[in-house]
Amino acid sequence: MKISTDSTSLQYLYRTFLFLIFSFLSVTMYAQVPIKDSSKLGEVKGIVRDSAYNFVLNGATVAVYKDADSSLVQFSIPNTFGEFSIKSLPLETTMRAIITHVGYKPFLQKFNISKLAMVYDFGQINLFRKSGDSSELLDEVKILAPMQMNGDTLEFNADAFILDSNATVEDLMRRLPGFTIWGDGDITYNGKTISSILVNGKPFLSGDFSVITQNLPKNSIDKVQLYQQKNDHNPLDSTMNANIKLKKEIDVGYFGKISGGIGTDKRFAADGMLGYFNKKMQISVVAATNNINKMAYDVNTLIKNNTFKGVGANIDYQPDFRIQGLNKPFAAGATFQYDFLPEVNYFNTNRLKANYFLNHNNSLVLQNTLTATVLGTDSILQQNSSSNSSNISTNQKMNGEYERNTRRFRLSLRSDYSINDNESYNESRSAQERTGLGLVSNSISTNENKNVNRTYNFNVNFNKQDADQYQKNKRFINSYTIRYDLNVKDNDGSGKRTTSFRSLTDPAANKDYSRFYEQGDALSVNNHIYLEYPNLKKIIFGNLRLADIQMRIASDLYLNNNEYRDKVLDLDTVSNKYRLNSYLTNNRQLDIVNVLPSLTISKTFMKQLSDRYFKYLSLSAAGKSQHYNFQHSATQPIQNLSYHYNEFIPGVSASYNNNQYGAFDASMNLSYSKTVTFPEIYQLAPLIDSSNVLYIPMGNLNLIPQKNHTIFLGYNYNSRKKNPLVWSINGSFGKVNRFITDSTFYDAVGRRTSFFINLDGRRFLNMQGSIRKSYQKGKNQTYQVGLNTYFSFNKNPNYINNLYNISKVNNSNSSLNLDYAFKDLFALKLEQGLSLYNSVQEGFNNNKLNSQTISTMLSGSLQFPKNLNWSTNITFNQARANKVEAINFAIWNANLTYRFLQGNRAEVKFSALDMLHQNKAILTSVSGNSQSFGYVNVLQQYFMITLSYFPRKFGR
Repeated sequence: MKISTDSTSLQYLYRTFLFLIFSFLSVTMYAQVPIKDSSKLGEVKGIVRDSAYNFVLNGATVAVYKDADSSLVQFSIPNTFGEFSIKSLPLETTMRAIITHVGYKPFLQKFNISKLAMVYDFGQINLFRKSGDSSELLDEVKILAPMQMNGDTLEFNADAFILDSNATVEDLMRRLPGFTIWGDGDITYNGKTISSILVNGKPFLSGDFSVITQNLPKNSIDKVQLYQQKNDHNPLDSTMNANIKLKKEIDVGYFGKISGGIGTDKRFAADGMLGYFNKKMQISVVAATNNINKMAYDVNTLIKNNTFKGVGANIDYQPDFRIQGLNKPFAAGATFQYDFLPEVNYFNTNRLKANYFLNHNNSLVLQNTLTATVLGTDSILQQNSSSNSSNISTNQKMNGEYERNTRRFRLSLRSDYSINDNESYNESRSAQERTGLGLVSNSISTNENKNVNRTYNFNVNFNKQDADQYQKNKRFINSYTIRYDLNVKDNDGSGKRTTSFRSLTDPAANKDYSRFYEQGDALSVNNHIYLEYPNLKKIIFGNLRLADIQMRIASDLYLNNNEYRDKVLDLDTVSNKYRLNSYLTNNRQLDIVNVLPSLTISKTFMKQLSDRYFKYLSLSAAGKSQHYNFQHSATQPIQNLSYHYNEFIPGVSASYNNNQYGAFDASMNLSYSKTVTFPEIYQLAPLIDSSNVLYIPMGNLNLIPQKNHTIFLGYNYNSRKKNPLVWSINGSFGKVNRFITDSTFYDAVGRRTSFFINLDGRRFLNMQGSIRKSYQKGKNQTYQVGLNTYFSFNKNPNYINNLYNISKVNNSNSSLNLDYAFKDLFALKLEQGLSLYNSVQEGFNNNKLNSQTISTMLSGSLQFPKNLNWSTNITFNQARANKVEAINFAIWNANLTYRFLQGNRAEVKFSALDMLHQNKAILTSVSGNSQSFGYVNVLQQYFMITLSYFPRKFGR
């Protein structure tokens, strides 16, 4: 198969052109921003104390306003010693300092920083406690601090920040000090990732960050609250969480989107979403259909892609030109949440949630592939294949969850039910050529399948907490965890395969099959029970400290029961009737009992200095015993098998954390684990389906379990400063004893026969690293850089044509991202991706196989004038494999969006997609001594116009 190469000169021209255009725009934007000389800016400082007892007030808020227009300049919170310092203040300008603290009268004073002094020092400022009369309450209303400490919660007052009337929570967060919204959607505060965002203490609709931050208007927000939540499983760890507190009058509201688009080449898209909430209930409905590869696989994705701020300076949401084939999806869903308690918190929750999702898709995939299999230094088996596949699938998912939390226990009940109805047809042709022999065989096959799969899951999780567990004389602590999981799968399907195989060297090897498959009511029932008691030490040793060592016992019990009924019929060419295939027709039952009791001993060393640092080292050793019983019975005697194994699978771990308050948080983890992989029936005694003429799997009744040994080492660093730096690196190394691998034999006409065997010598190394840095220049410009890389090395032993071979495979994926944003007006993003794959066969033929994929993406968005958004992105792609000429292509998209009507509730959008008409989908893969390279049909150039309306109302 010959694959043509596009000329790269045009693409370099486009690359250079776009680079100059965006460079010019960024420089222009940058030039419009006056650069402040830090040497000509002033500073104000002081110490805040209680007037009566003279202790420091480190929870106060210090805000500086311009006296002329009352605009906010800077604000800060004093440190542990009550000291504050605010820099970058204008000189020779009258300003007002306002210092507030909960329970104290506010402090107000005008000041002016002279050019000579450069610093204005308030010295010690004494705040006086409130007496509670009406005049003080009036002062509290008039003075609104930008942020304040309320116990352990940091609160930002939304009304202290003046933004556009159409601004959302996301626009507000971009202006709050310490917050960083990264290009991938993550949100951090002072470098620490925010794990969850709640609204009035509750999950909001789908729970996705963007649904909250890009839908709720800033004017409906009272406060943005930040607090730490301890980890239930590790009390030394904590997560950062945010809560959006709505104004009192915003106790009910709705929002959504109605959108429709039509384009060239019969392209279309339609979306609709409506969400409603009140004090106790939240409900949403959403639906979408298109033929432009906008795919959604859950209801949360649909809701996320229908947000109010989905345009703005956003440059990410585009039809996916990477999806294989042509797709026509229809998706719909609904979510429901009801809180029986109007006011909730972590220790007082009584909530019911449910959602439903329907996904229907009609796809057509055309594929051509060239596969080269190295059989020797001068012998290659080459397979040229083509296929066309059509698939109609309808998938439905329903789930419900009940959650009840108190200070004494946590209970969750969850139930899921899904139905997958799939109908597919595939027709494929292949021809095999061998070095020195030319064309040796060809085959034609068709596959028709109809399947209905039903899956039901039920989960109960109960965690009991003893409120009196710290009583010294209490020996039995009434704290434990019980979890039960039930999984039931039911499959009913049928299929038909026709195969015609022709050997050009051995006519006796010619085969023709027409085979019908019926799988009736295949049923799988899996039970899992988990028990944990964390206070074993106190039962055994009472109040003896034993160096504060902790002991925990736990046990997993898996009970799996599976029943399969397979019926196979073959076409009798004489009578032209289907007759029973007595070999492949098979009823079988598989029962697995897997018991894993464990004992864990741990010890933690801690060192801390109040408001300065907190360090700990945690050591843990777990002894786990695995008792695995496998029982398989079938009407085919060869599959009547049973075995039982007892394995000791220990594990040890060490974790170190160094939290320097206000500076950085670093952690290191080191662990060793052992796991066991048990052979399955298809590896032990498969039934060989002769209609698959090119691949014949052979079993091995002498297979034994493989044992996996893994060492993991990881390091994470998060800075806690204004411009955060976050980086991490982790790796795992391991070896596998008795690795379950294959011995493969290729015959003269290209057929492959594989035997499963055990071999020692399997080794693996996986490494992953990432680094992210954000830098904010002034109030308007933000720069972000991110690098992610993954590398793996695998050494796999096997046999090829009776010769011992070691397959050494390494692959890596790396991406570099550069982001620049100027206010909400301009955004620029550059992304470079590189994927490498290399395989070397040692012992068989020492042949080397490799593939390489490079992509360069440049995108930009400009909001000018106010309601008009210009956005474009172009991606340059190159796919290469050895002995195959490289393929180059570019995808260039552009959009022009205009918002109108009151509150920007209406939108018209013009899109031009794949303007160069070059989109391709390239297939590259390497497996052992084989390499494949090919292409598949994809979405290509079209133009579309879309109209959207955003119904929204917050408050009564």
